[in-house]
Amino acid sequence: MKRIAGLFLFGCVLMSAAPMRADDDHEERREKVEARRYYDRHARDWHSWDDNEQRHYQRYIQENRRDNREFNRLRRNQQDQYFRWRHEHSDDNR
Repeated sequence: MKRIAGLFLFGCVLMSAAPMRADDDHEERREKVEARRYYDRHARDWHSWDDNEQRHYQRYIQENRRDNREFNRLRRNQQDQYFRWRHEHSDDNR
């Protein structure tokens, strides 16, 4: 009887660890999905939208006195204007 109870308890411990691990993977995948990428047709390259790109976008808005709108809500030509500005202002030029 003790052996069956021990096996049952051991099985419960193993089964409780599996959902915790699955939840950790879900968080990592969600973070990867949330990182958006935008294609710059003029320069023919991709821009990953991360914190660094967001800082540059905020700087672009201030320098050009634009309305603060989410980048993905801008019209295509407005996004292209930002990308042109972005290529002129690399990460080194602060």
